[in-house]
Amino acid sequence: MPRAIALLLLPLLLRSTLAWAAHPEWEPLRGKPIREIRIFAREIFDPQRPDESHAIYSWANALHIRTRESVIRRELLFREGVPFEPLAAEESERNLRSMGIFQDVLLQVAPVDNGVRVDVHTSDRWSTKLIASISKEGDIFRFRLGLENSNFLGRATQLGGSIVASNDVDAAEFSFSDPRLLGSRWFGGYRYGEDDLAILNAARVGRPYYSELVSWTSDLEYRSVRGLRRIFVSGSILADTLDVDETLGEAFLALHRHALTRSRWGLLYSRRSVTRDVEEQQGSVAVTWALLRRGFRQFHNVDRFGTNEDVGAGWSLQLGAGADLRALGADHDRPLWRLDASWARFLGSSALLALQLQHHGFAREGELENSRILAESFGFWQSGRNHAFAWSLGGVAFIREPDYLRFELGGDQRLRGYPARHQAGTRAVWLNLEERLFTDLQLFFLRFGGALFVDVAHAWEDEEGFDWRSFGVGGGIGLRIGNNKSGAGVTRIDFAFGRNSFEISLAGGSFFRVARGLTYPRPNLVR
Repeated sequence: MPRAIALLLLPLLLRSTLAWAAHPEWEPLRGKPIREIRIFAREIFDPQRPDESHAIYSWANALHIRTRESVIRRELLFREGVPFEPLAAEESERNLRSMGIFQDVLLQVAPVDNGVRVDVHTSDRWSTKLIASISKEGDIFRFRLGLENSNFLGRATQLGGSIVASNDVDAAEFSFSDPRLLGSRWFGGYRYGEDDLAILNAARVGRPYYSELVSWTSDLEYRSVRGLRRIFVSGSILADTLDVDETLGEAFLALHRHALTRSRWGLLYSRRSVTRDVEEQQGSVAVTWALLRRGFRQFHNVDRFGTNEDVGAGWSLQLGAGADLRALGADHDRPLWRLDASWARFLGSSALLALQLQHHGFAREGELENSRILAESFGFWQSGRNHAFAWSLGGVAFIREPDYLRFELGGDQRLRGYPARHQAGTRAVWLNLEERLFTDLQLFFLRFGGALFVDVAHAWEDEEGFDWRSFGVGGGIGLRIGNNKSGAGVTRIDFAFGRNSFEISLAGGSFFRVARGLTYPRPNLVR
């Protein structure tokens, strides 16, 4: 059955199959033995550059622990003595960039006697951050103070914690993660969070899809939330408060087959328990089948300032089927299924158009329940080196999920220019448009840019029905601040107008991301 459905969809998907090489100059060197691998790991600041030769930058280099050579080597998918494979080199470059601890990553391959030499160049980012920020999202003010390190002891381990004081909810959190747990190909992480309402514990360990050539992957996740859940209706009106104890455990194991179009077979087990004011038990097992075909290009100045962004295009398809079973602790015996499809295509050398569909659900007595559906289109178009027009158009729905699962619009959630929780419901649609300007204006290592934006969004309850007159329309201008020496993201300050409202939002990261990678969809039933 999965293959029959795939055959119906493949004609559309195959129009976007992409087999370009990010480094075509490496192709003539394919198959030649690698004679030597040299690592050139540079510090944050380069004393050879006049603008970075000041003593304060030398002190910063001295305080910073440079990334260990062993950390860089372990991301390489090749070694001395093996034939050179361009795909393995390209994926190694992407692996290093995705760690988020380098300003720049560059692999250079050169012919030598009877083989090739590979030089790996990296330059570190400042990894220790004192977090002291004041943010405003709609009518909610937050003051955050904390400390985090994204490259602890030069080992790419992430460690951090913070406290938040707010006129809404005070909070504290601690997190730890290691993308290569104990030097292996496994990842692991733990997060603890506590606020005035609830306590969160979350842990995850697994073997990621770090290369096109991996033969198997796995994922094991646990999450527990104990405390109060608030239910808001439109206008930030608190409708109810529920005392909820929710635990979620999921395990996934998959085998991969390699071809021009890659495939994956996986087995998923999911256990979800909700007690106290809400009583719900799920115990599920499912089989998934997925296809993936993709290629990458590098872009600058799309979601981030100046740094390389690996953007994927191609397509993926995932189908899954299984059942909720009383024998596994579920309330009912009922079938389940899921469908995920993604498609992305580069339009020329400066634009991307992407579509994605996600759906999982259970059926009981002829009706859907515990279900989510999401459909979205997004993309960007660059006009010149410093301009990018970005868009996101989509909709999402909860179908017969617990009451505390809701979508909230306003503040910094899909709809600028309105107070936080201006609208709330189990259904939501949105359109976000931004004209992004990345300038060369600089103050020390801070770079400045701007944005013009329009947001259109609406959230509603299923029983209320869709109402065009209830759409929120907002727009305005924003200031963007970036710093590639200490991070690839941006800080946003938005001045936005809504209908009879004006809001200032101060937050980190892009309001919505469009420079995304393309990979196998996660099989999780609950997100």
